[in-house]
Amino acid sequence: MDNDGFVLSRLYWAGAERLVQERDHLNKINTFPVPDGDSGTNMAYTMTAAAEAAATPDRMVGHVAQRAARAALLSARGNSGIILSQILAGLGQTLKDLEVFTTADLASAFARSSELAYRAVAQPVEGTILTVIRCVAETAQDLRHAHLPEFLSGITNSARAAVADGPRLFPKLAQDGVVDAGGLGLAVILSAMHDALGRVDATHLGGLQAVRLGVQVAQGGTVHAPSPAADARYGYEVQYVQRGSGLDLTAMRSALQEMGDSLLVVGDDTTVKVHIHTTAPQRVVDWALAQGDLDDLTFEDLDAQAGEFRSNG
Repeated sequence: MDNDGFVLSRLYWAGAERLVQERDHLNKINTFPVPDGDSGTNMAYTMTAAAEAAATPDRMVGHVAQRAARAALLSARGNSGIILSQILAGLGQTLKDLEVFTTADLASAFARSSELAYRAVAQPVEGTILTVIRCVAETAQDLRHAHLPEFLSGITNSARAAVADGPRLFPKLAQDGVVDAGGLGLAVILSAMHDALGRVDATHLGGLQAVRLGVQVAQGGTVHAPSPAADARYGYEVQYVQRGSGLDLTAMRSALQEMGDSLLVVGDDTTVKVHIHTTAPQRVVDWALAQGDLDDLTFEDLDAQAGEFRSNG
C-alpha cells in the first residue's frame, strides 16, 4: 500500500487520540516554563485541530500535510502546542508537493521540523521538546531507507531516550522529579503513529476543538487587558493570531521580547501566531493592535494557574 494522504491522516488521528488519553498525565508533570498544568491539554488541542483538518478525504499527502499544519498553527495553545505546530509545519512544508511519501521524505521533514522548532524559541532550552525533536530528526536520517514500521519504531525509541535524558540536560526537571511534558507528548504522538499502522479506521475524538477561547479584534479596536496583581510572579499568558500583509516575524520578535518572556512568534507574512508571558498584557495588546487585525486573542492568569497546580499536586 502506498504511503499516501489517507495513511498520513490516520497517523495524525492516532497521535491526537493518544494525546487526548494522556493529557491529564502530561498536565500533572508540566512544570516548565511555568508550573500551570496545561501542556497536555494544549498539545491535545493543537493535535486534534491538525487531525480534524487532515481527515478530509484526499489521497495527495501534500494536501493533507498542509491542511494539518495550517490548522495546528491557528489552534496552537501554549509553548508546547506552538512548538508542536512548528513540527507539523515542517512536515507540511516538506511534503507539500508529494502525492505519496517515503521514509526519506519523512527524514527530510523531521529535519525541517527541528529547524523550525528551534527557530520559534527565543532562548532554546535543552532537555525539553526541542531536544526530543532534534534527536528524532537525527535518528530519522539514519533510518531514511528503512520501511515505515521500522522507521517509526526507531524514531519513537529515540524520542523516549531523549525524554529520559532530559533531567540530566535540564536540572530543573531533575529538581522537580519529572521529565519534560512537551517532550513526552511528542514521544506519545510518535508511539501512537507506530501503533496505528495496522489500523484502517480513525477513532472519533471527543471534540477538544468545540471550545473557542479567543475573540476577534479589528485594527484600531479597543481591548482592556486584565491587570496582574502587584505581587504577580508570572503575570499573564497572552496569545493571538496577527493578520496582515508583509508581516515581519523578526521585527515582531524584536519588539515583543522587551515585553515579556517565553516568547514564540511563528507563521508567515500574512498570519502569525504569538505567545508571550508578560506582566504588562495591555502593552502587548496595544502594540499588536497597531500592527493589524487580531484573531483568537486570549489571556490566561499564570499565577492563578500555578497556584491551582500546586494545590492539586
